Amino acid sequence: MAALFGVTVCWPMAFVGVVAKSPEAVNTWGFMIILPLTFASSVFAPPSSMPGWLRAFVKVNPITKVVDATRGLMLGGPVAKPLWQALAWMAAIVAVFAPLAISRYRRRV
Repeated sequence: MAALFGVTVCWPMAFVGVVAKSPEAVNTWGFMIILPLTFASSVFAPPSSMPGWLRAFVKVNPITKVVDATRGLMLGGPVAKPLWQALAWMAAIVAVFAPLAISRYRRRV
């Protein structure tokens, strides 16, 4: 699950890499995308301990879905719903960013 999500995240980062003007900009944009998504997820704390406005975002965050599915697979617990939600998020991310990255790359080459 983690490896599949890693491959999925490669597509938005590839798009950023093709669009950005410099390597420093790629690094900056990558951190600006990943860090807020990671910290606003269930990776470090359970959503029930978060304020209501943040909890609403955490519940739909793709990283939360991947983490919940991975925890279910590794530690036991609910697997089916988080797994399908994580796979749906990954498919959507690839469906959006793969064509964008490829199209932008072809225009650049």
